[in-house]
Amino acid sequence: MRFLRRAGPGGRWPARRIAHLRGALAVPVVLNCLADPSMHSPRSAAARRPGSIAHKLMLGTAAIALLCFGLTAFLIYRQASASLIDASRQTMASEATAEARQVAADLGTAFASNDAMVEAVLAQRARGDQPDRASLAAVLGEQLRSHPEWLGKSTMWEADAFDGKDAEFANAEMHDASGRYMSYWAWHDGKPQQSTMTDYTEAADGSADWYVVPSRDKLPKVSEPYAYDIAGQQVLMSTLSSPIVENGTFLGVFTVDFSLAALQKHL
Repeated sequence: MRFLRRAGPGGRWPARRIAHLRGALAVPVVLNCLADPSMHSPRSAAARRPGSIAHKLMLGTAAIALLCFGLTAFLIYRQASASLIDASRQTMASEATAEARQVAADLGTAFASNDAMVEAVLAQRARGDQPDRASLAAVLGEQLRSHPEWLGKSTMWEADAFDGKDAEFANAEMHDASGRYMSYWAWHDGKPQQSTMTDYTEAADGSADWYVVPSRDKLPKVSEPYAYDIAGQQVLMSTLSSPIVENGTFLGVFTVDFSLAALQKHL
């Protein structure tokens, strides 16, 4: 090289010449670095590698965010489900309470009607007024008409306890062979209809408990459900009976019937 041939005496290069030589050699190296990507900074190459620390940090952050989102969604769903179940239970409990109150109100109204009739006939007897079978029967029919929730309304008296005229009414209209005063009204084809009463004597199946038990205990009675014939159809019902007691003597009962199907709608 020409630089080597121009060395000074003694084989030494002047300092200025050496600096110039270093600059001339460094320029190709820098140019080579700029032209060859493989000679770039190892930090830049590491940033582009898939397995780099930055890439792993991004994946880890995404995984944690996804886990947090899933956990939050699960907690929200669980809380919402619990709230929905609790609200449903409260609604059902409120509805059940309301239905129970309605049944209690219906039963209370029925007993109040019976008690009012008992007081009325006892007051009439105390005044010495002559009782009238047809008039009392008409009152019972009107009471049933005013209460469509009832299945039937009736009264049944002991032998000769009403007016002492049972013999005159034996086998008469709406009477049986005993002639005892009875009046039974029940709904038929959308209107109250009167018929002769049956099943008022002791029976093994308990179908006469609506009369037998109050006559024995002289206390109000709610009978167990039993089947009773109304207009040729067997109807499962329960009877609320209020005894008519005068000076300790049992005279008869006033009753209200509820169909079991109607009660079950409220329960």
